[in-house]
This record gives sequence, C-alpha cells and structure tokens, in this order.
Amino acid sequence: MKIVILTGSPHNPGASNTLADYFEKGAKEAGNEVFRYDAGLQGKVNPHFLQVESKPGMEITIPDHDEIEAEVMPKLLEADLVVLVSSLYYFGINAQFSCD
Repeated sequence: MKIVILTGSPHNPGASNTLADYFEKGAKEAGNEVFRYDAGLQGKVNPHFLQVESKPGMEITIPDHDEIEAEVMPKLLEADLVVLVSSLYYFGINAQFSCD
C-alpha cells in the first residue's frame, strides 16, 4: 500500500510529529511504501508562498518549481491512504493545511 503522511506542526519534537513518527514506523514495518512531507517544518528554507506585491489580491504567489507541485502532488495522486497530522488550535487545523 502507498501511504502519504502530511504533517502541519512547526514544533519538532512535538506531540503531532511524534504520533506521525510512530505511525510511519509501524506502516513501514508492515511493508507499506511511505512518503512523508512535513509542511510545518519547511519555514524560510522552502517557502510555499512568496511575497510579490503589496496590492490587494496580489500579495502572494507560489514559487516556480514548487516542491509541493513537483514532489508531493504526484505522491498524493498515487496514494492508497493519506494521513493528515495536525495540531488543533482553537478547534482548527494548522494554517499549512488550511485554505482560508
């Protein structure tokens, strides 16, 4: 089985990432193919969005050759199981997973 694990917490080590670690370990031990992407740990090294202009509606863009487009999306399309691991902040998910 092909499994994709997406984490959103920027805290490492933290409870969410620790749970993801154990899930990943168990899934691999069971013979599954696992791909993990830690969205919350990308930070300034690999930004998902770039500041372009300060005009309304034109503030951000996705970088050319974005890692999500090139690496994560193909894995998601092939996955048999997708695991979203997120801390709960005031009953909502991490901003890295949110489209609001």
